[in-house]
Amino acid sequence: KFRLSPLVIGATVVALGTSFPELAVTISSIAQKSGELSLGNIIGSNIANIGLVLGIALILCPLKVGTTKTQRNNVFLLAVTVIFILLQLVPFEARRALSPILLVLAVVFVFLETVWGKAGSLKEDLRYLLPQSSGTFSPFKWLALLGSFVILIVSSRFLVSSALYLASFFDISQEVIGLSIVAVGTS
Repeated sequence: KFRLSPLVIGATVVALGTSFPELAVTISSIAQKSGELSLGNIIGSNIANIGLVLGIALILCPLKVGTTKTQRNNVFLLAVTVIFILLQLVPFEARRALSPILLVLAVVFVFLETVWGKAGSLKEDLRYLLPQSSGTFSPFKWLALLGSFVILIVSSRFLVSSALYLASFFDISQEVIGLSIVAVGTS
């Protein structure tokens, strides 16, 4: 409808939607005073998304790498990853004060993706943007979307409680449980 490439839609709308499980678990683990689980989930989910999700996608179908947008996305992702790592090296109070930088970068990324997507729609994405019917978004779909969010929030509380139990039962650090079981579960 907005004449944006599938890559842009995937990198913005779909990426935000599929990040909600990680966000819900992170907020739930912080609310349950389990910051280590939260950090493990954040790092582990990124590893799982790149290794597991991208790996399976590459096995199942060839992915076409564009001439400009994909490269810019990779540079942006690398820069944000470096900033995240650097933030982990500074004391907690400084990290807390500097962490809004990551939120600003997320907004900048969505904006840049939209701008790059518009430029790409004139060149490399023309074949993907053939006229298509735009379906209607019925009240039932809005209700299903709202119900999904409620289920996600409730289930994240159960996932965090179960992960904390496993960490305690097996005497494993919360961060390791977050890096592994929780990360794969949210991915």
